[in-house]
Amino acid sequence: MIIFSENITPRLQYTLDYIFKHRFKTDYTLISDLNIIEKSENVINYSNKVIPNALQIVPCGLLFADNISKHSYPDLSFIDNIPVIFKTGGSFPFDIFSSVFWFLSRYEEYLEFKPDSHSRFPATESFAYKNNILNRPIVDEQLIYFKTFLKKYFPETNLHNNTFKAITTIDVDSPWCYKNKGFLRNVAGFVRDILKGKINDAEFRLQVLLNKKPDPWYNFHSLTDLYKNTGIELKFFIHTGNYGKYDKSVSYKTQAFKNFVEYVTSKADIGLHPSYQAATDINILKEEKNRLEELSGKKITASRQHFLVFSVPEYYRMLIKAGITADYSMGFADRAGFRAGTSMPFYFFDLQKNKPTELMIHPFAVMDRTLNSYRNNSPQQAYESILLLIENTLKVNGNFVSLWHNESLSEMFEWKGWFSVFQKITSTLVNLQSSNNKQQ
Repeated sequence: MIIFSENITPRLQYTLDYIFKHRFKTDYTLISDLNIIEKSENVINYSNKVIPNALQIVPCGLLFADNISKHSYPDLSFIDNIPVIFKTGGSFPFDIFSSVFWFLSRYEEYLEFKPDSHSRFPATESFAYKNNILNRPIVDEQLIYFKTFLKKYFPETNLHNNTFKAITTIDVDSPWCYKNKGFLRNVAGFVRDILKGKINDAEFRLQVLLNKKPDPWYNFHSLTDLYKNTGIELKFFIHTGNYGKYDKSVSYKTQAFKNFVEYVTSKADIGLHPSYQAATDINILKEEKNRLEELSGKKITASRQHFLVFSVPEYYRMLIKAGITADYSMGFADRAGFRAGTSMPFYFFDLQKNKPTELMIHPFAVMDRTLNSYRNNSPQQAYESILLLIENTLKVNGNFVSLWHNESLSEMFEWKGWFSVFQKITSTLVNLQSSNNKQQ
């Protein structure tokens, strides 16, 4: 595949690498010399020039810029029911390269927006939400449409087809609800339950502390047993931060915490769950990473930010400096869906520095707390919402990444009925992944 462009820029190179090398798994050559084009076949013409027998994609100019324009959002239109932006002309109806880049670079998050109470970029400020396409991985849909077009135009070209994959991730804000939290915290919790009239909760707390009942949040044996031999990736992101307003874990210094880390490390992949405080302080981030490495005996290279509190590009730059190479924070707290327009991993492109990085972003589609706390879904409503996202991911043979918490699977408090949802979703994913693999 030869791609002609009058301008070769970091943005264009990044986008073509993503599409052709990472998604289509095929080689390409990017050139700006028309003399070479005249002797070549399988040419994509990314310019306004007319080149006979070449597939022309008319550029909108986004990939040739080196600044961040404060212009209004692009217009949305539909082609064969596929949502597209940067509709131009030529042989191919829209600037697919600019569209992919706009979503993956998170261009809109560099523009002015109204942050939420945690200074996050909320879903309600996003282009996808405002255009009612947040639940569709439109970058993946666009690339399938583009691939189909390429195969018709260049029938001998071999382009890779993805296989549906499920990845279940568990954020561990605290391994225990009652145990290992210290005398004062439990006394305060007991008194609070009594004052609020939650006598049953107070009694249950005592039974757990007296070892008459298991701690409801320490469910890691059942979770790892459930996923044993399923073929689905299971990842735990572990909080090792200090106690704070939004950080309520137990002390990482206890033997119980060390035993917990050793167990999950032996059964699944682990990553760091940086504290709320670590979101803006690289020294705290590095310290928490070092703690988890010492506890687990493993080098930690993956993370997901607590409360999903992060901003681009500052947070990602900080992760890179701390030695993190894979981040799983790309999703919204207030709505389910595809924040970057894709279900597939991609490298972070620093728009301010106008250059790609080696940090791999793994977007997730849905978080338990989004459906329960933000959307007030019942367990049945949540199940149906998740199934829709799975269905949309399956259509593009993407990665379905879901985010859960050990406490949401405890059948305690507001989470009664949610473990059943988790089990049914897991069963669905196992069947889909297995059948999809057999068809490949």
